Amino acid sequence: MILHHLKKKKKYSTKDVENKIICGETLNVLKTLPDKSVQTIITSPSYFLKKEYENKNEIFDNYLENHRKIIKESKRVLKDNGAIFWNVAQTVHDNEILPLGAIFYDIFKKLNFFLKNWIIWKFEGGECPRNRLFGRYENVLWLVKRKDNFIFNIDDVRVPTKWLKDKRVRKDGKNPEDFWILDDRTNSEKLNLIKNKLSKYKNLISEKKKDYVNQVLMDELIRDVEDQLNDMLETKEKVLNKNLQDNIWHINRVVNISKKEKIKHPKTKKAHPCPFPERLIDRIIKMSSNKNDVVLDIFSGSGTVMKVANDLHRRWIGIDQSKEYCEIAKLRIKSQSKQKKLF
Repeated sequence: MILHHLKKKKKYSTKDVENKIICGETLNVLKTLPDKSVQTIITSPSYFLKKEYENKNEIFDNYLENHRKIIKESKRVLKDNGAIFWNVAQTVHDNEILPLGAIFYDIFKKLNFFLKNWIIWKFEGGECPRNRLFGRYENVLWLVKRKDNFIFNIDDVRVPTKWLKDKRVRKDGKNPEDFWILDDRTNSEKLNLIKNKLSKYKNLISEKKKDYVNQVLMDELIRDVEDQLNDMLETKEKVLNKNLQDNIWHINRVVNISKKEKIKHPKTKKAHPCPFPERLIDRIIKMSSNKNDVVLDIFSGSGTVMKVANDLHRRWIGIDQSKEYCEIAKLRIKSQSKQKKLF
């Protein structure tokens, strides 16, 4: 499953790399892949945060130039109707916020990519800085080679609507918004949670624990939860009883990533610090590719893209320069294959 890239290798065929994790430097490996062989690229580059898996001595201009070369090669391997989903957050450099999404968009535009959507997905947890507001979202730039020729499987990603009485609304769901808060809970579970919150807040007020409860803040919280409760109760009971998501999904990057998604290396006992949430990748793959298409992650890390692509019957390719992460991804996909055989 792991293919160690040889620097002297001139070109791979698609069959050489299909369902393989290629362990090597991203740019060098990309240069060996066939032209127009990949339908969808989903990836998240390093954010220039000087983390353990990044080059701590890299200069920002060099970082951008290296990624420009990678994006250029990525365009070559994409099919004419292919798409790239580039996940980035804002980063901090020299005590200043740098909007990586906007910076990378400029690179993509100069390479003649077309931006279809700027997707924002929200998560909980993460760092808590003292001199600025918490960052609780990341950006996915959805870009295509041809603005009038690309795959968009809207019926595979429609989300339910609560406006069932409105004749203008499709009963099979609507187009997702570009702000994603991914949530696995059913509407009934959400309703119970809101009721419990409301009861808890009202009890705090009634007990008059003013030593640690700000009265104005609590009143605001109660109004907010009551609004959520009323909104849920307006939805038909038949919708509440179904296992449906709202049009806004919630992904909790830190807290809700399961143990299965954070497989550790058997020797070092390390896991990747920032794995993709599977539900984020699931939606992207469904809407941008079809069965048996090739999905590529050029910074594959712990293998979430490959794992989900495998689940959805897509062929896949992963590239990562870390032998440790390549091994983690291999274990994760093998574990998934064993589980499938049990059922």
